[in-house]
Amino acid sequence: SPFGLTAGFDKDALALPGLAHLGFGSITVGTIMPEPRAGNPRPRLGRRPREGALINCLGLPSRGLDYAVRNLHRYRASHPAAGPPVIANVGGFTIDEVLGCFRSVEPFVDAVELDLTCPNVRMEGDLARLEGMVKAMKIAVAERTKPLLLKLPFRSAGESGWRGLEMARAAVEAGLDGITAEGILRVEDRRLSKQQVTLSGPPCLETTIEVVRELRAALGEEVPIRMSGGASDGPSVFRILESGADSVSAFTACLSGPVRRSADQPSASRENGRRGRPVRRRNPEAYCIVNGDLISLMERSAGRPSLKRRGLGLPDDASGLTWTNDP
Repeated sequence: SPFGLTAGFDKDALALPGLAHLGFGSITVGTIMPEPRAGNPRPRLGRRPREGALINCLGLPSRGLDYAVRNLHRYRASHPAAGPPVIANVGGFTIDEVLGCFRSVEPFVDAVELDLTCPNVRMEGDLARLEGMVKAMKIAVAERTKPLLLKLPFRSAGESGWRGLEMARAAVEAGLDGITAEGILRVEDRRLSKQQVTLSGPPCLETTIEVVRELRAALGEEVPIRMSGGASDGPSVFRILESGADSVSAFTACLSGPVRRSADQPSASRENGRRGRPVRRRNPEAYCIVNGDLISLMERSAGRPSLKRRGLGLPDDASGLTWTNDP
């Protein structure tokens, strides 16, 4: 299946046993950081219900490498040959930190994704320069035993000379196996702890399509490109694939509730009772929507993708919930 779950949903590989049964073609966990990290101050996650979008300034919160590796090891021990491919998105603030994460997680995953930038964290030192990024990529390529990908920084609206293109070309020259990019947007929202935040969801679709076309034109037809941003329903997924992406991953669509549910598709909240309700976590200000309507199970059939939907839905009264904090 070319439809997967992008990094950010399961940052510490904690939910893999459940996510593996939802029909995704791949699951990306992370960003896994070398040490536990609190991220930016709260509130740092919110919803724009009318747009079906999320805003965030999370700032790479993580329980750290050791915690994630334990979860990955436990998952592999209980699911040695079953489930979708697992990709680990790894980060750090120095070359040694990134490579340390890469070396630790690679034995337990199917591929590793190097994440050398973050829109909500200022990068300094070697990883703030292309030369340092290339050095990290070449060392990882020399040591890798599994596919290695590079995640690109997002492109701002109207940005000229997007450095992601330069990074993508450098990754191909260094011998990496593929590129991951996203069409998220930078916006202002005073509800969160940082005024400049990132927006994901349906408003990002056109930017995502522009990015994948730009990458495909620059890299040619042979380089695998994984895209995320704006994939909120079947037609939007197909548009991204038709624009040149080899696979599409989603995050916001898995949290933002029903996506154009057809009239003859019953809500899982009626079928499953309490399982369809919003669940209040220990943090009284944080809400997490579970059993959201997942766009999943995209399969290649006779050379053309077909879309099926998992029958998971939100209760009718959940669409207006607004997150002011993250779980």
